[in-house]
Amino acid sequence: MSVILPNSSIDEDIYTGFWINRSLGAFRGATITLGRQTGGLLIAFIALYISATGRSLWKITSFVLHATFSTATAKDGIYHQRQAILRNTSLGHNAALDLLQTSFVWRKRTKAVHHRVLPVAGLAAVISAASVVSGILSSRVLTNPTNEALISGKDCGVLPILAEDVTPYSIAPAVLYLSQKGIEFFAYATQCYGKAGHLKSGSCGKFVASTLPYTSNRNASCPFAEELCKYNTGNLLLESGDLDSLNHLGLNIAPRFVLRYRTHCAPLNTENFTHIITAQNSSKRFLTYNYGSSGNQTVVYQVELHNEQPDGMVNSPGDYKIAIADDSHFNFTSQLLHTRGRVSLIFLDASDVAVPFGENNDPWFSGTALAKNDSSGRAPLFYQAAGVLGCTTQRFYCKPGFPEAIGCINAFAKNSSDAISKSWPNTQEQSIVRPLFSLLSKNYMDTLYIMRGMPTLLSRNTIVGNAQTAVLPRNQWQVEREYIYKASLVAMQSMIVEHARGYWPGGRRYCKPENSCQRICHSQVSAPTIVESFPDANRQKINSLKHYSFSVSFLALILFLGGTIMFLSIFLEQLSAIIYQLPKLRSNQKLIYGRAEWQAGSTLQLQRLAHENLGLGYWSGTDKSIPVTELGDTLGVLDISNTKHTRMVQPGTEMNSITVIERDVGVKVTGRYYRVSSVEAI
Repeated sequence: MSVILPNSSIDEDIYTGFWINRSLGAFRGATITLGRQTGGLLIAFIALYISATGRSLWKITSFVLHATFSTATAKDGIYHQRQAILRNTSLGHNAALDLLQTSFVWRKRTKAVHHRVLPVAGLAAVISAASVVSGILSSRVLTNPTNEALISGKDCGVLPILAEDVTPYSIAPAVLYLSQKGIEFFAYATQCYGKAGHLKSGSCGKFVASTLPYTSNRNASCPFAEELCKYNTGNLLLESGDLDSLNHLGLNIAPRFVLRYRTHCAPLNTENFTHIITAQNSSKRFLTYNYGSSGNQTVVYQVELHNEQPDGMVNSPGDYKIAIADDSHFNFTSQLLHTRGRVSLIFLDASDVAVPFGENNDPWFSGTALAKNDSSGRAPLFYQAAGVLGCTTQRFYCKPGFPEAIGCINAFAKNSSDAISKSWPNTQEQSIVRPLFSLLSKNYMDTLYIMRGMPTLLSRNTIVGNAQTAVLPRNQWQVEREYIYKASLVAMQSMIVEHARGYWPGGRRYCKPENSCQRICHSQVSAPTIVESFPDANRQKINSLKHYSFSVSFLALILFLGGTIMFLSIFLEQLSAIIYQLPKLRSNQKLIYGRAEWQAGSTLQLQRLAHENLGLGYWSGTDKSIPVTELGDTLGVLDISNTKHTRMVQPGTEMNSITVIERDVGVKVTGRYYRVSSVEAI
């Protein structure tokens, strides 16, 4: 059968809808993921909603302040204007500006004006500013900072690479696919590890954890018998610490586990472990490395000895050659034995690479000798032997809260599959962790050397033709091993994501039979009972720049608090009327006067008072929000004879008389003048 590989962008494979982010808990982790357009509309709505909430909050605040300041005793103009602003200014910033202007105008006409006005103006400004800032920052509060989303796994079940499926037509596309992914691993490791946050590429936000934490000790001890290492100190120890399945790997599924990943490497001595042999029926000689045996074979690795130097020329291609041998295929000498990890030997043959700028002292790259310049001026080359690194690698999968002896599984132990049953006795939990452990175990750092197309050595970047143009430092081997260690960390993150999208290379020893494993993309599984037990298919988190993930709890909190504030604001007067009817408040004259002043202080009621005090109109609804007159009533007009001091007066001929008096007598009619109703007796 043919293998179908995911070829769409991962942003097209994102689940939209409600889900629980398990790393945050059931309440804080309640999340809804929306597309960019829909999410943008929601953000805009929330910004407007918060703005409306701020307006309502100011109304409630101004009501409380108005009632607090209200008094039946005679007060000056600043009091009445402050009360009018509190009663009739609906926006906090407008109230702040009006109050500031009031304070400025009255500064020389009354005492302590600033103390009476500026605190209120400050409070209005704070409420207004808070609503604006809250609206702007609402997206940051609502959305996940990294826009974590779930993979939908739309290609689930289309990528089986099992033993019976391996054909030239199925394996080649898969190998090409993995090779391309490998290039991505190394690119990500170069761009994202070891750089300050502001120097990282924008592509570093792909995973839930942009980088996995680890420590590097470049002055470590020898991991093997001391006589086997070139140096007793100055070796390399890399440790990840505890990598949490939820917070670091992005798995959004129980059971939770912790991964510990450790490698300890040192350059090895080759004395007493090498022999020169001559091939049968040939003059070719080989240097063999005898660190153990495999069956009847005692040679772990061999490199041909050159009788003459290749040309150190730009037009002559040359490259480093790497070979791997580990204890899964060889029985190493007792000096290399390590009971709790996988032992591997990494051979680097640099015999085809010239060093035109001098001798290289790195123990892995230098081999055993350098050829001297001859009369032709050719550059010296590494030519006789390969450098050898010995490494022991440990990978443990641990159950949180359990002692290491019973809660941790050594991935390289022969009984690791059986140990899963002891640490996770629940069969449904086993069906989840087994394929994950299988997948993570395949991303062993030394296996990256096998794919020829991967950029596994940084030192290759400075080779031109067959000439190494850089003078490699003495610790280049440490730089190279840390580089590939970082790439293996990226590989673990990436392949779990690919697994959620449908990738499945088979469970091998962890999944026998195959249906004992439930993949994250669980529609691939052949056992329907397992599938039915886990209806939430989307179990792997990733960061998506084309989606918004909103916190449902924060969204609900904003909607609830905003709705409550707006409800109180809309029905403020009705609710206050009910509260003032309580027995303890019913006889409180301050509250009674304050409520009457609030009602009479509205724009329309102040207008009514102005007309009614001139004896104009027969009014009803004087205790409501909108007062009205009888049908046919006419009201006052403005006297604009003095545009700098307009007054409301009665319409009709009486105004002509007032104007004549003011002109002829020279006496201004006071603002207290009013017309006696024509029905009254004089």
